[in-house]
Amino acid sequence: FPGTQLMHCPDMGLDIKYCQSRGKIILLSIGGATAQLNSDAATFSQQVWDLFMEGSSPYRPFDDAIIDGVDLDFEQSSQMDIIQFANNMNQFYKSGTHKYYITAAPQCPYPDANLGSLLSQAHIDMAFIQFYNSAWHNNSFANPNIKLYVGAMAGTGAGNPGSYVGPDFFANELKELQGNYSDSFGGAMMWDMSWAYAATPNFATNAKQALMAGSKCGSTSSNCCEARDTKPSRRRGRRSS
Repeated sequence: FPGTQLMHCPDMGLDIKYCQSRGKIILLSIGGATAQLNSDAATFSQQVWDLFMEGSSPYRPFDDAIIDGVDLDFEQSSQMDIIQFANNMNQFYKSGTHKYYITAAPQCPYPDANLGSLLSQAHIDMAFIQFYNSAWHNNSFANPNIKLYVGAMAGTGAGNPGSYVGPDFFANELKELQGNYSDSFGGAMMWDMSWAYAATPNFATNAKQALMAGSKCGSTSSNCCEARDTKPSRRRGRRSS
């Protein structure tokens, strides 16, 4: 858009609508390996609502397409109060006509240096845990019904090669976790789709087939396999302990 730093992406807006028509949840991931936000929570939450959801703005990057929520992936300290941001977004969600989500992608170990307080003090629907960094365990969530997704590198080039496990190993682990932790288990997160589709067998397809064969996903159309599709260079995995 002239005079702004916002890109106008109408084709992506059409893609978002198509994916949503197929039952896919579309989230706006905020943060990254080096991103820092200095905006105040009230201003930024209003901007996100107006630009991408049911608010109003002449500068909507995806035109009238409405995303399904935000994913918080802060890997650096931020000047913005992210707990207040999440609470503000949840208030906006209550006024909307769509089903919205707030998710987070904590690193390991627990507590995450930048997201630990968010998970324990704000309502977060899903956590995409980067298990390819190190062991992680937590039972302290503000939302007792949060769904936990097992995050894995989808290729050796997606991060530290020492953190990579192959498609078949990952699929077998998912089946075991799905059976043992059915109440909190949400599915799989992969970093990222470009690596997943380059793998043999396809990392994403392999995981989805394993999940769909399980009791939780086999008879429903729920999104049991969530894939985070972003640039491979944004996050780097660390060796698991």
